[in-house]
Amino acid sequence: MSEKQFRSLSNYSKARKTTILKLIKKSIDKYINGYDIQVPKQYYVSERQLDLFGDSSSDQSGSIVAEKS
Repeated sequence: MSEKQFRSLSNYSKARKTTILKLIKKSIDKYINGYDIQVPKQYYVSERQLDLFGDSSSDQSGSIVAEKS
């Protein structure tokens, strides 16, 4: 965490009258308390999802192609 990010968390925590640790725990509570036995299948990444950012969808030259609006 950068110094700027730490200051930001610190300032926000003071404004909300809480601690940085409590703020972080509340933000990730769903992940640290909800999947201790098993993660539901809907949250697993399928093989098809991994291909979304593979070579098949990118330009052959490796450059980024901008969309025209």
